[in-house]
Amino acid sequence: MSAFSTKLVVDGHNKATTIKLFSFARPHMRALHLSWLSFMTAFFSWYAIPPLISIIGADIGLSANDIYDSNIVAVAATIVARLFVGPLCERFGPRKVMAGLLFAGAIPTAMVGLVKSAGGLMALRFFIGILGATFVPCQFWSTQMFAPKVVGAANALTGGWGNMGAGITYLVMPPLYNGIYSHTPTSNAWKAVYIIPAGAS
Repeated sequence: MSAFSTKLVVDGHNKATTIKLFSFARPHMRALHLSWLSFMTAFFSWYAIPPLISIIGADIGLSANDIYDSNIVAVAATIVARLFVGPLCERFGPRKVMAGLLFAGAIPTAMVGLVKSAGGLMALRFFIGILGATFVPCQFWSTQMFAPKVVGAANALTGGWGNMGAGITYLVMPPLYNGIYSHTPTSNAWKAVYIIPAGAS
C-alpha cells in the first residue's frame, strides 16, 4: 500500500499514517514541508562558498591547501554540531532548534565578504558549517509527525528534497555573482553576493 494518499489519515497517537503530498495542512503536512524547506535553505548557505571559491581564492591569495583545509573545517563543524543539536531538539523541539540554527548560520554567511585571509575563511566556514546540523531537526520534525508505516517515506522526502539546496547553490551562485560583477569589480561582487544566501537563511 502506498504511503501517499489524497486524504490525510491520523492514528490514535496523532501521527499521520498517510502523506497528502500537495497539502500544507497543520500540523503534519506543514511540518513536512517546512522541515525540507528549512533544510534546503540551510544547504544553500552552507554550500554558498564552494561555487565561487576560485574567485575568492584568487582575490585574497589562497593556496590550494588553504581551500582544502577550509573544506575540511566546514564538514568538521557539522559533525561536532550534530552531537549537540540532537539533545537540543529533545529539549526545545525541532522547530525552535531549526530556527536557531538558520539564524546562527546566517550571520557568518553574511560576513563572508569581510574575509581577507585563509584563517578568516576557515573561521567563517567553521561557523557556517553548523548549518549542516539542520539535518537533525529536519528528520526529528518529520519523525514526530508520521507513523512508522510512512515515516521512512516522510524522512526520505524531507532529507532528499532538503539536500537539493547544495545543487541549487551551484546553479544559482555563479549567475548571481555574474549579475553583480557586471556592475562592480570582482572584489566587490563576490563580497556582496553572500548577502543573498544569508538573507535566505
